[in-house]
Amino acid sequence: MLGHDARSRATAPILEGLCPVEWVDKTEETPKFPFRGHVTQRILAAYGFRDKPSIPRVLLKVEEINWAVEYLRGLGCGFNTVAFTNHNSGSGDPTNYRAHYVRPPSEVIKTLARFWGGGKGKVIQFGPAPTFHDNDPYNDKDTEIPGAIQVRGLSVRQLAACYHVIGKFIGGDSGDYHLMLAVGGKAVCLTPCNNEQTGYCHWDLHYDSICWGEEKPRVQYTLHSEWLKLMDTKLFDKL
Repeated sequence: MLGHDARSRATAPILEGLCPVEWVDKTEETPKFPFRGHVTQRILAAYGFRDKPSIPRVLLKVEEINWAVEYLRGLGCGFNTVAFTNHNSGSGDPTNYRAHYVRPPSEVIKTLARFWGGGKGKVIQFGPAPTFHDNDPYNDKDTEIPGAIQVRGLSVRQLAACYHVIGKFIGGDSGDYHLMLAVGGKAVCLTPCNNEQTGYCHWDLHYDSICWGEEKPRVQYTLHSEWLKLMDTKLFDKL
């Protein structure tokens, strides 16, 4: 990973217990085998591994999970809490067309959050520290979800531990839904239609049955236009 890049330094701890990290001044392009399949499968194939499970994994320590339990309890979060996001790493940049294409409509996320936060449920929204990205996504006034518990600036391992405890996520296609899957949680990912021009292709980016191997899939992909399907109290029970 790039030793001079602050985001690389911040995200590297997620690999603890999985592999050592080598800090370099320049990284090489990741090889990908040329076939139509999920990006992780094409990377594995380039190294001689075909049809192997490729869902991300994070190894958490017991003390990290215990910390998250107490931290979330202090915020008033219980069993019915659902984690939401309303941004991605590029949505703070008004010139990043792809990021805004991938991001679900803000009003859709807010409506879903009101639904899932109703009754005895709670909604929590995690976000990066204001200086983490070159363009803070929270500079967009539509990013913050009204009524949600707001948490910003946790370390990547603290966030992973919180996601493990919460276990349920709704949001767009961003690193957060991958992180929820990596710690054993369930994710509902709102996605745009295929768009070759922006490079957003479902076959390339959505985990398929090969990626999951023998494990039951824990993600549901739903088009932005079909968001009404997510107003279902049994949604996560079906995953």
